[in-house]
Amino acid sequence: MLVIPSGALLNPLTLLASPLNSIPSHLFPSAPSHRAKKRRTSTSGSLNTTQLLTLHLVLTRDTEKRHPSAWQTYIDSIPQGFSWHPLSWIHAGDRRISTVPEAARRKVKGVHRRFEEDLAVLKRVFVSDSAGDLG
Repeated sequence: MLVIPSGALLNPLTLLASPLNSIPSHLFPSAPSHRAKKRRTSTSGSLNTTQLLTLHLVLTRDTEKRHPSAWQTYIDSIPQGFSWHPLSWIHAGDRRISTVPEAARRKVKGVHRRFEEDLAVLKRVFVSDSAGDLG
C-alpha cells in the first residue's frame, strides 16, 4: 500500500503553510468546506476549498512565473482538456449532452451551475485584489 504523507497533499492547510504560497491568508477558508452550507464566499471574504485550489491552479499558469507551486509536478500531470466529459459539452453548447440520460444531465447541470458560481467569485477576487496582492 502506498501512503502519501498529509503534508504532500494539496489542500488549504498545506497551501497556507507553503513558503511558495502567494495567496493572501484572508482568502483561505476559516472552516472546513464540508461544514459550509453555501459555496459562495463568507462575509469575511474567504473562499471555499474548491475556489481556493482553483485560484492556486490559475495563478500557477502565470506566464511571468510570479506564483510558483510546490505541487508543480502534480499540476503538470493534470489533463488540459476534458472533451470526453459531459460538463465540457454543456459549457461548449455541444449537442452530445442530449445523449446523456436525464438524471445524469441534471447532475452535470448542477456541477456546471456550481462552476459558474465559483467562476464569478474568482472574478470578483481578481477585481477586488487588483491592487497587487495576486499580481
